[in-house]
Amino acid sequence: MDSKPLVDAGAVVKGFGWLVAVTIFVTCAALPEWVPQKVDVGGLSFQFYELLLLAAATWALVQPATVSVVKYVAPFMMLCVVTAAWSLTIAGANFGKMGSDVRWPFYTALSMYVAAKVVGTAHQALCMRAALVTVWFSAIMVVVASATDMQLVGRSEAASLAVYGGDIATRFLTPATFLAVVIVAVCVACIISGNSPGFRVYTWLVPSAVLMVLSFSRNHLLGLATAIVFALLAFRSARSVVATVRAGVVVVAVAGALQMGAGNVFAALPAARYVATQAHGYVERVVNGLTPESRAIDPSVIYRRKENALLTAAISESPVIGHGFGYAYKAPSGPAGSFFRESAPYYAHNFYLWFLLKAGWLGMVLFAWMAFVPLVRVLFKPVSTVQVAVASAAAGLLAISVFAPIPNDSPGAALLGAVLGVVVALSGVRAAAKPVNATSTGQSELSTNRASAPIAAM
Repeated sequence: MDSKPLVDAGAVVKGFGWLVAVTIFVTCAALPEWVPQKVDVGGLSFQFYELLLLAAATWALVQPATVSVVKYVAPFMMLCVVTAAWSLTIAGANFGKMGSDVRWPFYTALSMYVAAKVVGTAHQALCMRAALVTVWFSAIMVVVASATDMQLVGRSEAASLAVYGGDIATRFLTPATFLAVVIVAVCVACIISGNSPGFRVYTWLVPSAVLMVLSFSRNHLLGLATAIVFALLAFRSARSVVATVRAGVVVVAVAGALQMGAGNVFAALPAARYVATQAHGYVERVVNGLTPESRAIDPSVIYRRKENALLTAAISESPVIGHGFGYAYKAPSGPAGSFFRESAPYYAHNFYLWFLLKAGWLGMVLFAWMAFVPLVRVLFKPVSTVQVAVASAAAGLLAISVFAPIPNDSPGAALLGAVLGVVVALSGVRAAAKPVNATSTGQSELSTNRASAPIAAM
């Protein structure tokens, strides 16, 4: 597989690749809770990866790129700056609350810009190795944490909604979780393409699947389903449909086995009790949790519905430009210092309603230009199998954002931006893949002649 960079390495400052690689690990690794994560700068608190991202974005200004993403990110970044300014000066928003609102959407655009400066350059192999190291390290840490009392950065809580034989699985939502979802979506899309992806799929899929399963999240299944549908629409291939059906049969068979008796399925394996506990928790929370009966009594679902109703009412009061960053759409509750008093009035799980509340339809149009237009371009004019796979993962993240606000989340915002930046940059890899002869159904497929050049080092 030819992975020769498309941009002359002589014009590249070598340290940029290392800076981005370190940023990837610091941003997404599932580290022990005792590892410091923040630093105070001028009275403001920043996570270490934020400072690294800002440094990488500054360095990226002098880096070459296969394709410029400026036309996508510049309008959105300008919107964030202007909205933040009038939120402070006209709406009278609290500076801290305004900053908490605007920083993550802004980082989405910033990381999109940085990622586009990596694809097709001498830095891409190093950055991909950093991502692979990150998911393997994180998978090992999460497995160890789930089997011991070790605490990780992020959130951990009981996963199952019921107790089986006294065992309760623990779910881990770490900085690596959504990175794992992205990698699983990319790998699955490559598998169902029917083409050779040009990289070792299972080297990436195994640790990412472990992280995804041990997060016990229904949202991830929504994201994966969206990614598969997107990939099928982009590939437009009978071979992809057949591959999807085959994979679906396997998944249904495994899910059926788990639901009928996961403990017995794994009884003969070493550490059988541990595996059975995770399987029981996954079935109870994720599989059974998707039923209408479970959703009707799920406290988190009920809370989101009430939250959406309040958002919708507030949006109608200022639909064009929104209320500004730092606007509280509901009254605080709970004790001082708690999430419900300090953050909940400004936060929402549905990112799209949240952003309409803060920036109105004007802001939503610019977000759609940055996040959705590149994906639509892939649907109509795909360049390679890998580009379709990465775009499928981005579509999955955007679907999840209806229930988990990835563009308004740490580190989800930076991850989403990076994935979008890769999608746009891959459109410049013109030699990556070209339509081959029509199939028997009269539809074209994508070849992978140099399709995986940007990730051949996987």
